[in-house]
Amino acid sequence: MGSMDQTKKIILTALGMALIAFFIGGGTYAYFSDVEMAQNNNFTAGTLNLWVGQYDPCNESVTINPLKPGDSGITANWTLRNTGNIAGIFNVSMGAVTGDEGISTEPEGEMTNGSTVGLEDKLRVALWIDVDNDGVWESGDQYLDSAGNIRNYSAGDPDLPEAAYDALDTFGNRSWDDIKTADADSAFGYFRISYDLPPETGNEVQGDSCLFNITFRLKQPQP
Repeated sequence: MGSMDQTKKIILTALGMALIAFFIGGGTYAYFSDVEMAQNNNFTAGTLNLWVGQYDPCNESVTINPLKPGDSGITANWTLRNTGNIAGIFNVSMGAVTGDEGISTEPEGEMTNGSTVGLEDKLRVALWIDVDNDGVWESGDQYLDSAGNIRNYSAGDPDLPEAAYDALDTFGNRSWDDIKTADADSAFGYFRISYDLPPETGNEVQGDSCLFNITFRLKQPQP
């Protein structure tokens, strides 16, 4: 046998052995396997939904008529609820207070003598949040003062502090931010307005009225 034939035989033998090794080796790498699929994946945005009073949207309002010197009381007992599924921060703002002199009576005309004193200047109010709807100023309650500050109950306060009250007109165009956290799907207080028309108020407010809007807002907490 020539050297060429012998070399060819060696090459063919080597190729054959390589092919056998390839197929045998390939068989040793057949692993177990399994496949699963996660289906119907979904992202849903949460909700903030503020209820003031018994209905959504709010249809609450305050009407005290007729009001006379010496009258006082608590009104606007409105439930505050977050019916959404994420927590929010509660905020309140009041728009401008608009006074209406109404029909001037004879006593009012004699008393005012051209002055512009209105009911909004004499009527004292306090805006506050009663946490448990019992009408009693106590731990956990807060009031919103006429300077835009949020004041918490202080131990030993016998009643809603005198500092909570001011002329209605001074509350106009005020905002109170970050009052409290409203947890998801929960009631978090009762908004109240206390009022007092001092007995010494004179004829200058006879027939007067005043109008104002209060805006309540929930906002998402910042990280």
